[in-house]
Amino acid sequence: MKKKRKEKKEFDIPRPPNHRSRFSGVYFAVFFLIAAGILAYGNSLYGPFIYDDIPNIVDNQTIHDIRNSVNLFQGPAGSGLYTRPVIRVSLAVNYALGGDNVRGYHILNLAVHLLAGIALFGIVRRTLLTDRMKAICGRAATPLGFACALLWMLHPLQTQAVTYVIQRCESMMGLFFLLTFYCAIRGWQSSRSGLWHGAAVLFFLLGAGSKEVIAVAPPLLLIYGAVFMKKGWKEAVRTSWPLYCGLAGGLIVLGFLVMMGLKVAQGAGLKASLPLVQYWQTQPEVILHYLRLVVWPDALCLDYVWPLTTWQKAWPSIMIVSTLIVLTGWAVFKRKPVGFLGAWFFAILAPTSLVTLPDPAFEHRMYLPLAALVVLGVVGMYRLSLLLQERYAVGKDKTAIAGVVGLLVLALLLGGITYKRNGVYASEVSIWTDTVQKSPRNSRAHLNLGLELDRAGNPYEAIRHFEEAIRLQPDYAGAYSNMGNVLANLGKTDDAIRYLQEAIRLKADYAEAYSNLGVAYGRSGRLNEAVVQLEHALRLKPDYAAAHSNMGLALGRLGRKQEAIAHFQEALRLKPDYQAARMNLELLMRMNK
Repeated sequence: MKKKRKEKKEFDIPRPPNHRSRFSGVYFAVFFLIAAGILAYGNSLYGPFIYDDIPNIVDNQTIHDIRNSVNLFQGPAGSGLYTRPVIRVSLAVNYALGGDNVRGYHILNLAVHLLAGIALFGIVRRTLLTDRMKAICGRAATPLGFACALLWMLHPLQTQAVTYVIQRCESMMGLFFLLTFYCAIRGWQSSRSGLWHGAAVLFFLLGAGSKEVIAVAPPLLLIYGAVFMKKGWKEAVRTSWPLYCGLAGGLIVLGFLVMMGLKVAQGAGLKASLPLVQYWQTQPEVILHYLRLVVWPDALCLDYVWPLTTWQKAWPSIMIVSTLIVLTGWAVFKRKPVGFLGAWFFAILAPTSLVTLPDPAFEHRMYLPLAALVVLGVVGMYRLSLLLQERYAVGKDKTAIAGVVGLLVLALLLGGITYKRNGVYASEVSIWTDTVQKSPRNSRAHLNLGLELDRAGNPYEAIRHFEEAIRLQPDYAGAYSNMGNVLANLGKTDDAIRYLQEAIRLKADYAEAYSNLGVAYGRSGRLNEAVVQLEHALRLKPDYAAAHSNMGLALGRLGRKQEAIAHFQEALRLKPDYQAARMNLELLMRMNK
């Protein structure tokens, strides 16, 4: 009886005789990746919650009980967390373990980044060992994979996705994106492809619950299969149809999450704040800025408030980016490896380039696209070294030493800049001071710096930045409201009331302004007017702990002690660690005995 010939897997990688030393190299590479990541990001563990961390973590009641956090849809409805249950559960676990202690959140963020770097190392290494690439780079697959992962991990452009706590949405999605690819590749080379491809689908679903950008993973996997398996598009799908069917099911789940998010946003009256066409016109300019930061990361900024551009100003950048996209499309059609890298870069940026974000430019968008550029640079330099060896008889030892020295110097440089950038996140004042310096016409940055200066005990410096915010944006209700609050604290109640009334005129549903106005009236002795304003604030925002506490103060001074006690208790129910409300409640209850 004729024996059946064993079918070779698409990514069958022959095991060399010295496979033990090969895997020792892999283990050493993983160890050094972890060590380098910890050294570069060690000082990130001490940074406070900033900006979007406050509403999404500190004030987000839905993560304060891990049992509730597993519900599919939770608020705050206006935030991206509403349809990102995986992120919400991760925050709930952090809260259950350490409450508002920020270090635990940073540790998880760093762990995610380290795992993502290891996954990228595995992807690059196994790709370079495929039939398509092993003749060119197979001998150096492990060191090249290590170099790519190391430079990607240490690049300072990654700091926003790692050090800014709530941007774990990007880094966790990135981790699951990379694990989806890694498991798919392992399935293509393994005799147990079903288990690996099942894991790929599972990681894709976890990514779908982290951020919507992962929607581009299935088409990129299809391109990967067609490029590196040396087979046609139809053959790539035919040989892996269970994987692609599972990913298609994941896309349906993701589509459901997106539709529910849109429904909630419409119900809450939320809509895109930027004109779509101008947003599209601006994206090529932003993408070129990202490319510049990859090469020279000197102008990293937390909050750009990138101005929308006109066609007259945008057309040069549009022509450059369009040319790159066309060349990428041609390379993909020809199934060239560089085409896959271009597709990786542009496809991952596409969702946030086509659908309007609150601002056109955010550095965390480059978390995954950066990998394609790093791989292109590292493998390109390796190919250049081979060319030098062949054409100019340069010794292998010399090129190897030059490569190691170059990698070490570049890693130290990038790691040092990353460490320094993490130091900017060390306090709210330092990060917003840096933002104002990088983006001086950013009214929002001036407002936030003013808030942090006031909290740090520098109210007059805070006023200067509030004034600048109003000068840059005369209809900025938030700047008027916070200016009024600072003036009220300084005893300048008449000026405070004037600013707060202007804030309410500009934004009639501004609960915080009504609460601040109530405080200002209370400090000027107009307690009944204070109660009216605070009632208005609570009608607009019933779960506003500060307004309940302020109402308790006003009612207590009016002699309505039972009502005051009820409001203090409600403030503490909403925010159990609200020390001012607790102290006032205890004082009032002692007086009521």
